[in-house]
Amino acid sequence: MKNIIIGTAGHVDHGKSTLIKALTGIEPDRLKEEQERGMSIELGFASFDLPGGARAGIVDVPGHERFIKNMLMGATGMDMVVLVVAADEGVMPQTREHFAILRLLEVNTGVIALTKADLVDEEWLELAEDDIRELTRGSFLEGAPIIPVSAATGRGMPDLIRALDEIASKTAERLGAGPFRMPIDRIFSIPGFGTVVTGTLRSGVVRVGEAAELLPQQQQTRVRQIQVHGRREESARAGSRVALNLAGIELADAHRGDVVVAAGSLKPTSMVDVRLDLLPELEKPLPHRARIRFHTGAVEIMGRISLLDRIEAAPGESVLAQIRLEQPTAVGRQDRFVIRRYSPGVLVGGGVILDAGPARHRRNQENVISSLLVLERGTTDEMVEQTFLKAGPNALTADEAAATAGLEQSEVAVALKALAVAEPPRVIPIGTRWVHAHHLSELETRVTEILDEFHRRQPLQPGMPREEVRARSGRSVDSRVYNRCLTRLEETGVIVSDGHLLRRSTHEIRLEGRQEEIAAIIRERYRSAALNPPSVDDALSSFGPQDRAREVFEVLVVRRDLVKLTEGLYLSGEVARETTDTAVRLLKEHGTLTVSELRDEVGSSRKVMVPFLEYLDSRRVTRRRGDERVLY
Repeated sequence: MKNIIIGTAGHVDHGKSTLIKALTGIEPDRLKEEQERGMSIELGFASFDLPGGARAGIVDVPGHERFIKNMLMGATGMDMVVLVVAADEGVMPQTREHFAILRLLEVNTGVIALTKADLVDEEWLELAEDDIRELTRGSFLEGAPIIPVSAATGRGMPDLIRALDEIASKTAERLGAGPFRMPIDRIFSIPGFGTVVTGTLRSGVVRVGEAAELLPQQQQTRVRQIQVHGRREESARAGSRVALNLAGIELADAHRGDVVVAAGSLKPTSMVDVRLDLLPELEKPLPHRARIRFHTGAVEIMGRISLLDRIEAAPGESVLAQIRLEQPTAVGRQDRFVIRRYSPGVLVGGGVILDAGPARHRRNQENVISSLLVLERGTTDEMVEQTFLKAGPNALTADEAAATAGLEQSEVAVALKALAVAEPPRVIPIGTRWVHAHHLSELETRVTEILDEFHRRQPLQPGMPREEVRARSGRSVDSRVYNRCLTRLEETGVIVSDGHLLRRSTHEIRLEGRQEEIAAIIRERYRSAALNPPSVDDALSSFGPQDRAREVFEVLVVRRDLVKLTEGLYLSGEVARETTDTAVRLLKEHGTLTVSELRDEVGSSRKVMVPFLEYLDSRRVTRRRGDERVLY
């Protein structure tokens, strides 16, 4: 069944809730205070089936100016609006404010219900209609049906239903592609079931049993049950009014304005880059660094406006800005938003989020402006490329890129293919992930520079530990990207990987002068000691700190002039080769060899022969079989 969200808008006491009750038979004012005062405070919800077969969920918003943030919460996510104007009062201040909000949020279709038509004569109705046409001239509601209705007498109700049905038939159903996301506008608890959250599903499909996450607190949960417009379902699609029963979430854990998303699909942010359109009727410009109230989804957060290319924005201007929020939230690219002044809380403007996770920008940076213009106006290929440029040295899946860019997964898949075969390639595949070629190239340069600097400072070292190179390459380097970088550098002969060490392929260890003298002394000490070698400290005890004898020692190990058996136990390379020959000879003669037999043959000790035979095992000369060795 096609699901449509209808929102109401209009001045306080113009009959929004009464109209919804007449349409659906449901009282949207659920709070006792609302019913006693005769006006909406919180959002109200109801649903009914349109004649054409669509299920309509109706969001009733409060009209009083003191509850404008609740109206903003309800206006986000609607497919169409019923602008309610009372025939006996006509267009009023909150009518204009609500209408301005609808335009900023880019609601693009709807009807006008001229309520309380039974209280005025036809001439007064005509005056009210003229007032409405003046308000809606040049807007999405210009030419929309203006239907006089009366909830008391039933006048016009069939006409209103037909108009809503006609619009619903022409309204495209929201795509269910991408991870699901639902801003929370109500939270309550049901005995025996636990916490239930409600909202309008903004994207994707949510299913019973699916892993989910509560943002911005990043609390893991699972969807236990789903209701769509009051009916229990196994799944729900974007565009539906949904209630989700969440496992492991206490009532105090969730808050209005939080967002439930598919696990791992979205990250909270405290900054957004935006295109901001200011209302023409503002009394004064909006200055850089102005404190504001930021509204999107079901959240209101305080923040500051950072204008990216000017010191103030004039009424009616459209500007690029960064909004720095005082609390984290969960939003997506292309989400609509509205801002109000901090105090008094008058409406300032609104627009669209271009980047939902930007770095902090300085003002008047041409590269920042140009990248935001690409996100705003660029082709799909350009937007996808910009997403990977922004990701830095981190590999993204196509799904992650789609969620970040606010694009369909199919669009991103096509763009990635085009970018990968471009000349030169713009993105590089790494398994099922991708990284921008620029970042991979930058990382290759950085690794090369790190190794060059290391060899300059440590000319006697055989190489630098690969994890140390990665750490010095930057904290944010993805391990997959780093490994791909090393593979490319090895394939092109730029570096050599030797176990856990990396070195430039041009690097050679040269011992000169005093260093060569020290090497000769160390070699002789181990050669003459044969199978009763000295400890490393004893072998180097006659050298001073200025001799850097330990570095020379390590060079001898790399050259295999010395052979490491265990930590601290080394043999002369010549002695190790002679002893290996002896072990192989005995094995060929007898078929097996024990530690004791080799010890007695070469005149050494068990302390040396046990690790020596383990050394032969590691080099696949011998293989252990119980207490004996056999040839490998």
